[in-house]
Amino acid sequence: MSHPLMKLRTLFGRAVWLFSAVVIFYGCTVEKQVNPIETSEPPVAEQRGITAIQVGQTADTVEVDIICNQSLTYTSVKQAFPLGVSVYLTDTVILENVQDDLPAGVGDINAIAVTYANKERKTVKVEILLKENLDYEVVDETNRLTVIFHKKKVLMTENDAVAPVKALAAKSIAPPVPPHIVVPEGPATLTGIFFNATEDGMSDIFVKTSQPVNYDLQKGAKGELRLRLHDTDIPDYRRRPLVTTYFKSAVERIVPLQRAQGEAASIIKVEMREQVPYRIVQGMDGIFLTFEPSTLEPPAFDQAKKKVASGTVHGVVAEKKGGDEDTREQETTKGQPGWFEKKVYTGEKIRLDFFETDIKNVFRILRSVSGMNFAIDKDVEGSVTMTLDKPVPWDQVLDLVLKMNSLGQIQEGTIVRIATLATLAQEQKLKQDALAAYKTTQEQRKSLEPLVTEYIPINYSSAQEDVKPHLEKILTPDRGMLSVDARTNMVIMTDVMEKIDQAKTLIYRLDKVTPQIMISARVVEVNKNFSKALGINWSAKSDDAYRDDLGGAYGFDVAMNYPVASQGNIGFDFSRIAGTSLELNATLTASEIKGDVKIISSPQILTLDNRKAKIKQGIEHPYLERDDAGGSSVKFKEINLLLEVTPHVTPDHRIAMSVFITKNDLAGDVGGIPSLSTNEAQTELLVNDGDTIVIGGVVKNTTTDSKNGFPGLSNIPGLGRLFGSDSNVQKKNELLIFITPTIVQLEQKKN
Repeated sequence: MSHPLMKLRTLFGRAVWLFSAVVIFYGCTVEKQVNPIETSEPPVAEQRGITAIQVGQTADTVEVDIICNQSLTYTSVKQAFPLGVSVYLTDTVILENVQDDLPAGVGDINAIAVTYANKERKTVKVEILLKENLDYEVVDETNRLTVIFHKKKVLMTENDAVAPVKALAAKSIAPPVPPHIVVPEGPATLTGIFFNATEDGMSDIFVKTSQPVNYDLQKGAKGELRLRLHDTDIPDYRRRPLVTTYFKSAVERIVPLQRAQGEAASIIKVEMREQVPYRIVQGMDGIFLTFEPSTLEPPAFDQAKKKVASGTVHGVVAEKKGGDEDTREQETTKGQPGWFEKKVYTGEKIRLDFFETDIKNVFRILRSVSGMNFAIDKDVEGSVTMTLDKPVPWDQVLDLVLKMNSLGQIQEGTIVRIATLATLAQEQKLKQDALAAYKTTQEQRKSLEPLVTEYIPINYSSAQEDVKPHLEKILTPDRGMLSVDARTNMVIMTDVMEKIDQAKTLIYRLDKVTPQIMISARVVEVNKNFSKALGINWSAKSDDAYRDDLGGAYGFDVAMNYPVASQGNIGFDFSRIAGTSLELNATLTASEIKGDVKIISSPQILTLDNRKAKIKQGIEHPYLERDDAGGSSVKFKEINLLLEVTPHVTPDHRIAMSVFITKNDLAGDVGGIPSLSTNEAQTELLVNDGDTIVIGGVVKNTTTDSKNGFPGLSNIPGLGRLFGSDSNVQKKNELLIFITPTIVQLEQKKN
């Protein structure tokens, strides 16, 4: 039905158009007669733009006029969160002072926002936020679009008010209660928590209360949100967590927490998989939270009977017990077959005996036992005959009675609605049709969005092999295009702006700076030598003497030599002993030698993550090698210090390494051919960044004791040392290998 104001505008517009046409035609005719040849440059076309936004209302309508300097090309979209209408104007700009002079909300219009819908600033978005869900139409006039809202309310109370909140803005957010919502005195009750996830990753949480409540929103640890409901109680059967881990959503878990005695507010804790922007909306019967899509994929769940990618959960609890594959799932909203195969009954157990009893009387008995409210459709009929001698949960009895009479139920809070399966199926079909229409509208909206081409450079990854397979999965079907320039390692993507932004976020997460690792090694060799020797060298002789009684001259000399290699000695020389002709010479020799040698080798090398690095230092020792014919040739043996390592930086910033290190030294010549002493270590290990660890060590101790002496005399206790020599030699060789890895991380830059 046409509106009178709109008809008046139409007639006035036609009159103006007719008058303008006459004037233009007359003016053109005169111009041709005066100056038939135009020699000046043609005027520059004025850029199409919005000049003003005006709002007005009548008794039946509220109107928003979008005024432009030229004709407009538009697309209008009805949106649920936040409630309102968005008008997209292509090839249009926002002229000066339009955003500063936006009118305030009038009537059922809460606010008006004018922004650009894309980065190129070629498409303008006029967002009209509503307090009520109103029907609307758009009238296209000359240089003007009029959006007319008819004041005929539709049953959609959950979106009565809009209070957008920017995510991650502050730790505590207390949005004001919309002016048309009155919070009554007295405590409220939480009557339900509902979760919904769409295929594109958007998700909604509806916290339903028995009456409007005051609330505030706090940001907790690890990005979780805490919705505080003031003066609100949570019943026992509503305190179960809602596990949404396997949905395509940024929400991980929803946990209701009843307030303790003396506290002012109960808490709805929302655990997040990823921090994303969100909005909060308060209506007459609850509070809505809407979350943007997450860039993280949900984990796989092989035990699920149904793929949970999108849909609605009403008070669903999913628990996976540790240690087995059992999954318990409980649904408080009935009448939706196919969601869960296994059902757990928790109602109070009762005994029953019915014989052709009217089904409505059976429902009265179950109502009194359960304490629930029953609402029964007028076409529900039937009788019940059953005998239950053993106690059975009342909710199991209810299911049995419904199956016997081809009935179904839908539970909302404390109300159980009983209806025929045909009625429920028809209602379900209407919901599905409405959902399909909504999806169609969304698809049409996306199909009208302008395409944008972006050239995105890839810095550290391979654009063809690492990035392109991921971007192909997010392209808009039949519209998005993707190609790779291998020479510049650049991705060329054409798609709507939303997909371009999503691709840039994905690339920023994948195209990470490859970390570098500095490997520092220390090879320490310690050689300690100690030798000690004690010996004696003595002799005795006498001058020759003549004795007649002995038959002539006689004399003797005795020598006992057990010296040690030493430059120091202590000697005794007795010319005569006791006036006799006996001479005694004794020399005590002693030696003690200590040696302490330490050799430290320190190779260092820098390499990329997962790349093998090698550093080598040494000499080639020449030697002669003879062949069978007697000829000789010069050969070389390598005497090297070699370090080979392949490091990997783990996600928790530790370093896993595969290490091989060897150090050779010249030990001597055997038949003219050099012999080598080899020290090697090969291992795999995990080390903290910057820590030093010993990956190997060899300790070798050699002790040699020797004793030389005159037979018999050297064994005399105490005096035996005067007739022999003792030596003690100790050698100690130690080899230790130290490794210190350090991560060298360059700054991550965004294109």
